[in-house]
Amino acid sequence: MDLAAALREAAVRAGLEAVGFPSAAPFSEVRRFLEEQVAAGRHGGLRLTFGTPSRATDPRASFPWAESLVVAAH
Repeated sequence: MDLAAALREAAVRAGLEAVGFPSAAPFSEVRRFLEEQVAAGRHGGLRLTFGTPSRATDPRASFPWAESLVVAAH
């Protein structure tokens, strides 16, 4: 069994409804949106996401070796 199949199986056992493996490539559309919100003053003081949109929208900024993400929904 490959890693993705094993993770899907574990997710089902844990009661999750969906699991996916998108690319760890930067989310450039989201970055543009966040930068527009900051420029317009619509960030509500949320520094984690809006403080550095370039970092918040690029998983490889924290994990340069990442190729994929694991995303799950309940």
